[in-house]
Amino acid sequence: MNTGREKLIQLIVYLAQEVPDLYITKLLKMLYLIDETAILRYGIQVTWLDYNAWEFGPVIPDLYKELKNKTKTDLFNYIQTQTDSFGELITTKQRAEMDLFSANEMEIIDEVIEKYKNWNANNLVELLHTQGTLWSKVIENHNVIFTETGKSNYHLNFSDLIKDKPLQKMFYAAARESIEFNEMV
Repeated sequence: MNTGREKLIQLIVYLAQEVPDLYITKLLKMLYLIDETAILRYGIQVTWLDYNAWEFGPVIPDLYKELKNKTKTDLFNYIQTQTDSFGELITTKQRAEMDLFSANEMEIIDEVIEKYKNWNANNLVELLHTQGTLWSKVIENHNVIFTETGKSNYHLNFSDLIKDKPLQKMFYAAARESIEFNEMV
């Protein structure tokens, strides 16, 4: 398993341990908030996943599909989902191993958890829909009108958040270049 995938799995397990009532929508918003906070502070995402602008906010389409379809992937060796009247509740099968994360990443992860762990999914969606957020700018710039699916193919570009932050912009570009290079090798 590659390091990025392992980090994602361990982060999901950690969130399921630490965040009460972690349903799929809440998970996706927490992951986004962790990445957004990391970009704003250091110019480097924690997950390096791509988010699309969907009706209920930023979504990682492949992860959403994996969780909703309960695709039997390596993720389900670590978590399980249970359907109840609120949706798909995520619970852990084992404790997270967070040694893959740097001290800076852990600081951000724990900060986001502490700030938002008791928010429900609707509150997080509302927060991310606020005027001026990256999601709202994508929706406005592309005149997105959602159909019944609530999905769009428009990506949220984290570099837009740091246009006026030269140091973070430099780190982001260097890290993105390194990731793209490693994918080619």
